[in-house]
Amino acid sequence: MTLVEAGAGAQMQPAPLNRIALVVNEAAGAASLTDVDKLVMRVAEALPQTSFEVTAAGPLELEGALDHAFAATPDAVVVFGGDGTARGAARRALETKTPIAPLPGGTMNVLAKLVFGHADLARAIQDLAVSRVTTIDVGVVGGEPFFLSAAFGFAGPLAKLRETLRPPRRFSPVVSATLSCLRSLGPSLRGGVKWRRAGAKWRHAQTLVVALGSIERVLTPEEQELHTGDRLQAAALQLKSVWDVARLGSDAVRLRDWRELNQLTLVSARRIELDLRSRRPLAVLDGEPIRLSRVTDIDVMEGALPVLAARPDA
Repeated sequence: MTLVEAGAGAQMQPAPLNRIALVVNEAAGAASLTDVDKLVMRVAEALPQTSFEVTAAGPLELEGALDHAFAATPDAVVVFGGDGTARGAARRALETKTPIAPLPGGTMNVLAKLVFGHADLARAIQDLAVSRVTTIDVGVVGGEPFFLSAAFGFAGPLAKLRETLRPPRRFSPVVSATLSCLRSLGPSLRGGVKWRRAGAKWRHAQTLVVALGSIERVLTPEEQELHTGDRLQAAALQLKSVWDVARLGSDAVRLRDWRELNQLTLVSARRIELDLRSRRPLAVLDGEPIRLSRVTDIDVMEGALPVLAARPDA
């Protein structure tokens, strides 16, 4: 069951979830360690009064499976997968206003940590029984949603390299990503990201991280309050040479607070404007490298994403 609000100032009253669509990404990071039938059984045990339509899909069928799940207009869509699966469900939830519950099945599980306050699969399934529908703020850039952060500049090639190093490792993609990372170092040091707070002067950075709420939410999402993302905080890293890169490493070890780094600029804003050289820039959204279809500014959609959340602050 989920909890819904009966009116202003009213107590939270239980109301049944009659129909749920459960979509399982068979290629998710934790899927190989999880028996799909057992997963479905555990969800059914947590919600004994709910009927389910279950779809297990591979990478090629996942988009169609999500489309089908939302088209059936269930009371909620529960997804098991990584951050890419959660983002695909979130895009559709933004359009249909159907609540989603992202079970942790990947590596980073950003949205799951925000919604449940942890990334423990067994606990998250049990939490479904005491969850309620709420909405959370979402960042948007280039038509893509993000829930914690969007990064640009040298962060993109580094994230691509990290992806290729995950098992199963293949020689050719690793070499290609390594060369791409090295090639991007020069342009990045020349200031590959041009950005500003709306109406302010343009700034240059080698790496720009824009957090929904604050940078602290990026570092420890499960420890932060759910509803703190109605603004943006930009952290711009300015490195003019390889010596600055080396100095950054020593400063990071020496200083107690990362905010004291001389190479770092922090700005809070409701909107961040971007001017990127690439027509299809590589962004890192919640740790996942994504090629954007267009370059746009970064905005906040307040209370736009409906979710099933079990956190005390939901």
